[in-house]
Amino acid sequence: LLRWKCQTLGSVSPGEFIPVAEANGFITELGEFVLRSAASQLKKWIDKGYRIRVNVNLSIGQLNQPDFPEKVRQIISETEVPYNSLMLEVTESMAMNDINRMREVLNDFYQLGINIALDDFGTGYASLSYLTKLPIDLLKIDKSFIDEIGADKKSSDFVSAVISIGHITECSVLSEGVETND
Repeated sequence: LLRWKCQTLGSVSPGEFIPVAEANGFITELGEFVLRSAASQLKKWIDKGYRIRVNVNLSIGQLNQPDFPEKVRQIISETEVPYNSLMLEVTESMAMNDINRMREVLNDFYQLGINIALDDFGTGYASLSYLTKLPIDLLKIDKSFIDEIGADKKSSDFVSAVISIGHITECSVLSEGVETND
Protein backbone atom coordinates (compact mmCIF):
# COMPACT_ATOMS: atom_id res chain seq x y z
CA LEU A 1 0.00 0.00 0.00
CA LEU A 2 1.26 3.42 -0.91
CA ARG A 3 2.10 5.61 2.09
CA TRP A 4 3.66 9.05 2.35
CA LYS A 5 5.85 10.03 5.27
CA CYS A 6 6.45 13.78 5.09
CA GLN A 7 8.99 15.55 7.31
CA THR A 8 6.62 18.47 7.76
CA LEU A 9 3.20 16.80 7.82
CA GLY A 10 4.15 13.42 9.26
CA SER A 11 2.27 10.37 7.99
CA VAL A 12 -0.18 11.38 5.25
CA SER A 13 -2.87 8.85 4.33
CA PRO A 14 -3.60 7.92 0.71
CA GLY A 15 -7.12 9.23 1.31
CA GLU A 16 -5.55 12.68 1.59
CA PHE A 17 -2.81 12.73 -1.05
CA ILE A 18 -4.38 10.61 -3.83
CA PRO A 19 -7.22 13.11 -4.47
CA VAL A 20 -4.64 15.92 -4.61
CA ALA A 21 -2.54 13.93 -7.08
CA GLU A 22 -5.66 13.29 -9.18
CA ALA A 23 -6.69 16.95 -9.09
CA ASN A 24 -3.31 18.28 -10.20
CA GLY A 25 -2.65 15.60 -12.84
CA PHE A 26 0.26 14.00 -10.97
CA ILE A 27 -1.64 10.73 -10.57
CA THR A 28 -0.35 9.27 -13.84
CA GLU A 29 3.30 9.72 -12.80
CA LEU A 30 2.52 8.50 -9.30
CA GLY A 31 0.68 5.48 -10.67
CA GLU A 32 3.56 4.61 -12.98
CA PHE A 33 5.99 4.88 -10.04
CA VAL A 34 3.78 2.56 -7.97
CA LEU A 35 3.45 0.00 -10.77
CA ARG A 36 7.20 0.04 -11.46
CA SER A 37 8.02 -0.23 -7.73
CA ALA A 38 5.54 -3.07 -7.22
CA ALA A 39 6.89 -4.99 -10.23
CA SER A 40 10.49 -4.48 -9.09
CA GLN A 41 9.70 -5.74 -5.60
CA LEU A 42 7.74 -8.64 -7.04
CA LYS A 43 10.76 -9.63 -9.14
CA LYS A 44 12.93 -9.72 -5.99
CA TRP A 45 10.43 -12.00 -4.27
CA ILE A 46 10.15 -14.26 -7.32
CA ASP A 47 13.95 -14.49 -7.49
CA LYS A 48 13.91 -15.65 -3.85
CA GLY A 49 11.53 -18.45 -4.80
CA TYR A 50 8.21 -16.96 -3.71
CA ARG A 51 5.29 -17.58 -6.05
CA ILE A 52 2.93 -14.71 -5.33
CA ARG A 53 0.82 -12.17 -7.14
CA VAL A 54 0.84 -8.44 -6.45
CA ASN A 55 -2.21 -6.22 -6.87
CA VAL A 56 -1.84 -2.64 -8.09
CA ASN A 57 -4.67 -0.12 -8.09
CA LEU A 58 -5.05 1.94 -11.23
CA SER A 59 -6.42 5.45 -11.59
CA ILE A 60 -8.81 6.72 -14.23
CA GLY A 61 -6.03 9.07 -15.34
CA GLN A 62 -3.76 6.13 -16.12
CA LEU A 63 -6.47 4.23 -17.96
CA ASN A 64 -7.28 7.29 -20.07
CA GLN A 65 -3.70 7.55 -21.32
CA PRO A 66 -3.63 6.21 -24.90
CA ASP A 67 -0.20 4.63 -24.33
CA PHE A 68 -0.97 3.13 -20.92
CA PRO A 69 -1.12 -0.52 -22.06
CA GLU A 70 2.27 -0.06 -23.73
CA LYS A 71 3.69 1.47 -20.52
CA VAL A 72 2.50 -1.56 -18.57
CA ARG A 73 4.10 -3.92 -21.11
CA GLN A 74 7.33 -1.93 -20.92
CA ILE A 75 7.45 -2.06 -17.10
CA ILE A 76 6.79 -5.80 -17.12
CA SER A 77 9.45 -6.34 -19.76
CA GLU A 78 12.01 -4.25 -17.86
CA THR A 79 11.35 -5.94 -14.53
CA GLU A 80 11.00 -9.41 -16.08
CA VAL A 81 8.01 -10.41 -13.95
CA PRO A 82 5.52 -12.88 -15.38
CA TYR A 83 2.38 -11.16 -16.64
CA ASN A 84 0.18 -13.45 -14.55
CA SER A 85 1.96 -12.40 -11.36
CA LEU A 86 0.25 -9.00 -11.54
CA MET A 87 -3.36 -8.15 -10.83
CA LEU A 88 -4.48 -4.69 -11.89
CA GLU A 89 -7.39 -3.25 -9.96
CA VAL A 90 -10.02 -0.85 -11.26
CA THR A 91 -12.98 0.48 -9.33
CA GLU A 92 -16.55 -0.11 -10.36
CA SER A 93 -17.00 3.62 -10.99
CA MET A 94 -13.94 3.68 -13.26
CA ALA A 95 -15.27 0.73 -15.22
CA MET A 96 -18.50 2.56 -15.92
CA ASN A 97 -16.83 5.87 -16.81
CA ASP A 98 -16.20 4.77 -20.41
CA ILE A 99 -17.17 1.13 -20.79
CA ASN A 100 -15.89 0.85 -24.37
CA ARG A 101 -12.44 2.24 -23.52
CA MET A 102 -12.35 0.11 -20.37
CA ARG A 103 -13.20 -3.03 -22.34
CA GLU A 104 -10.46 -2.26 -24.88
CA VAL A 105 -7.75 -1.63 -22.25
CA LEU A 106 -8.72 -4.50 -19.94
CA ASN A 107 -8.98 -6.96 -22.83
CA ASP A 108 -5.49 -5.90 -23.88
CA PHE A 109 -4.18 -6.70 -20.39
CA TYR A 110 -6.20 -9.89 -20.18
CA GLN A 111 -4.77 -11.15 -23.49
CA LEU A 112 -1.30 -10.71 -21.99
CA GLY A 113 -2.26 -12.82 -18.99
CA ILE A 114 -2.57 -9.97 -16.51
CA ASN A 115 -5.34 -10.56 -13.96
CA ILE A 116 -8.02 -7.90 -13.45
CA ALA A 117 -9.85 -7.10 -10.20
CA LEU A 118 -12.97 -5.00 -9.81
CA ASP A 119 -12.39 -3.06 -6.59
CA ASP A 120 -15.04 -1.48 -4.34
CA PHE A 121 -17.69 -3.72 -5.88
CA GLY A 122 -21.19 -2.69 -4.85
CA THR A 123 -20.50 1.01 -4.40
CA GLY A 124 -20.73 2.21 -7.99
CA TYR A 125 -23.67 3.15 -10.16
CA ALA A 126 -23.28 0.30 -12.57
CA SER A 127 -25.33 -2.20 -14.45
CA LEU A 128 -24.37 -5.78 -13.73
CA SER A 129 -24.20 -6.40 -17.48
CA TYR A 130 -20.64 -5.07 -17.56
CA LEU A 131 -19.55 -8.17 -15.62
CA THR A 132 -20.26 -10.16 -18.78
CA LYS A 133 -18.49 -7.60 -21.00
CA LEU A 134 -15.24 -7.05 -19.09
CA PRO A 135 -12.53 -9.63 -18.41
CA ILE A 136 -12.80 -9.57 -14.61
CA ASP A 137 -11.02 -12.24 -12.56
CA LEU A 138 -11.81 -10.97 -9.07
CA LEU A 139 -14.67 -9.08 -7.41
CA LYS A 140 -13.60 -7.22 -4.29
CA ILE A 141 -16.59 -6.56 -2.06
CA ASP A 142 -16.32 -3.10 -0.55
CA LYS A 143 -15.44 -2.81 3.13
CA SER A 144 -18.64 -0.88 3.86
CA PHE A 145 -20.64 -4.09 3.39
CA ILE A 146 -18.21 -6.21 5.37
CA ASP A 147 -18.32 -3.83 8.35
CA GLU A 148 -22.06 -4.45 8.69
CA ILE A 149 -22.08 -8.25 8.44
CA GLY A 150 -23.68 -9.66 11.54
CA ALA A 151 -25.25 -6.33 12.43
CA ASP A 152 -27.29 -5.75 9.27
CA LYS A 153 -29.12 -8.55 7.47
CA LYS A 154 -29.21 -6.59 4.20
CA SER A 155 -25.42 -6.26 4.16
CA SER A 156 -25.03 -9.97 4.90
CA ASP A 157 -27.51 -10.82 2.15
CA PHE A 158 -25.73 -8.50 -0.27
CA VAL A 159 -22.40 -10.20 0.39
CA SER A 160 -24.03 -13.60 -0.20
CA ALA A 161 -25.52 -12.30 -3.46
CA VAL A 162 -22.14 -11.00 -4.66
CA ILE A 163 -20.55 -14.35 -3.89
CA SER A 164 -23.26 -15.98 -6.03
CA ILE A 165 -22.65 -13.45 -8.81
CA GLY A 166 -18.95 -14.27 -8.61
CA HIS A 167 -19.69 -17.96 -9.06
CA ILE A 168 -22.01 -17.27 -12.00
CA THR A 169 -19.48 -15.04 -13.76
CA GLU A 170 -16.58 -17.35 -12.88
CA CYS A 171 -14.87 -14.65 -10.82
CA SER A 172 -13.14 -15.10 -7.52
CA VAL A 173 -14.60 -13.00 -4.70
CA LEU A 174 -12.63 -11.24 -1.97
CA SER A 175 -13.93 -9.33 1.03
CA GLU A 176 -12.09 -6.17 1.96
CA GLY A 177 -11.66 -5.06 5.52
CA VAL A 178 -12.41 -8.26 7.43
CA GLU A 179 -11.26 -7.34 10.92
CA THR A 180 -13.22 -9.68 13.18
CA ASN A 181 -13.47 -13.43 13.63
CA ASP A 182 -17.28 -13.33 13.19
